[in-house]
Amino acid sequence: MKYSVLLFYKYIHIDNLDDLLKSQREICERLNLKGRTIIAKEGINSTLGGLSENIHKYIEYMNGLDLAKNFIW
Repeated sequence: MKYSVLLFYKYIHIDNLDDLLKSQREICERLNLKGRTIIAKEGINSTLGGLSENIHKYIEYMNGLDLAKNFIW
Protein backbone atom coordinates (compact mmCIF):
# COMPACT_ATOMS: atom_id res chain seq x y z
CA MET A 1 0.00 0.00 0.00
CA LYS A 2 1.13 3.51 -0.81
CA TYR A 3 0.41 6.39 1.52
CA SER A 4 0.49 10.11 0.77
CA VAL A 5 0.23 13.38 2.64
CA LEU A 6 -1.60 16.36 1.17
CA LEU A 7 -0.94 19.87 2.48
CA PHE A 8 -2.74 22.89 1.07
CA TYR A 9 -4.13 26.28 1.90
CA LYS A 10 -6.21 28.75 -0.01
CA TYR A 11 -7.14 32.27 0.96
CA ILE A 12 -10.70 32.58 -0.27
CA HIS A 13 -13.87 34.06 1.19
CA ILE A 14 -16.07 31.31 2.64
CA ASP A 15 -19.66 32.11 3.61
CA ASN A 16 -21.00 28.67 4.49
CA LEU A 17 -18.52 27.60 7.19
CA ASP A 18 -20.79 25.04 8.84
CA ASP A 19 -21.74 23.36 5.55
CA LEU A 20 -18.13 23.16 4.41
CA LEU A 21 -17.00 21.82 7.79
CA LYS A 22 -19.67 19.11 7.68
CA SER A 23 -18.84 18.09 4.11
CA GLN A 24 -15.10 17.99 4.85
CA ARG A 25 -15.65 15.79 7.88
CA GLU A 26 -17.89 13.44 5.87
CA ILE A 27 -15.51 13.05 2.90
CA CYS A 28 -12.48 12.53 5.14
CA GLU A 29 -14.27 9.91 7.22
CA ARG A 30 -15.53 8.14 4.09
CA LEU A 31 -12.01 8.07 2.60
CA ASN A 32 -10.36 7.30 5.96
CA LEU A 33 -8.14 10.38 5.75
CA LYS A 34 -6.52 11.64 8.94
CA GLY A 35 -5.20 15.08 9.71
CA ARG A 36 -6.36 18.59 10.40
CA THR A 37 -8.41 21.05 8.39
CA ILE A 38 -8.95 24.62 9.54
CA ILE A 39 -11.84 26.44 7.92
CA ALA A 40 -12.38 30.16 8.47
CA LYS A 41 -14.13 32.95 6.60
CA GLU A 42 -10.72 33.81 5.13
CA GLY A 43 -10.01 30.37 3.68
CA ILE A 44 -9.05 26.76 4.24
CA ASN A 45 -5.83 25.17 5.50
CA SER A 46 -5.45 21.42 5.54
CA THR A 47 -2.99 18.61 6.14
CA LEU A 48 -4.37 15.15 5.36
CA GLY A 49 -2.82 11.71 5.13
CA GLY A 50 -4.05 8.36 3.93
CA LEU A 51 -3.89 5.87 1.11
CA SER A 52 -2.65 7.54 -2.07
CA GLU A 53 -5.75 6.47 -4.00
CA ASN A 54 -7.96 8.10 -1.36
CA ILE A 55 -5.93 11.31 -1.47
CA HIS A 56 -6.56 11.38 -5.23
CA LYS A 57 -10.28 10.79 -4.65
CA TYR A 58 -10.29 13.70 -2.18
CA ILE A 59 -8.64 15.97 -4.77
CA GLU A 60 -11.25 14.91 -7.35
CA TYR A 61 -13.99 15.69 -4.83
CA MET A 62 -12.50 19.11 -4.09
CA ASN A 63 -12.13 19.90 -7.80
CA GLY A 64 -15.91 19.49 -8.07
CA LEU A 65 -16.51 22.30 -5.58
CA ASP A 66 -16.77 25.97 -6.53
CA LEU A 67 -14.45 26.65 -3.61
CA ALA A 68 -11.57 24.82 -5.31
CA LYS A 69 -12.11 25.86 -8.92
CA ASN A 70 -8.88 27.88 -8.94
CA PHE A 71 -6.78 25.49 -6.83
CA ILE A 72 -3.50 24.34 -8.30
CA TRP A 73 -2.65 20.92 -6.87
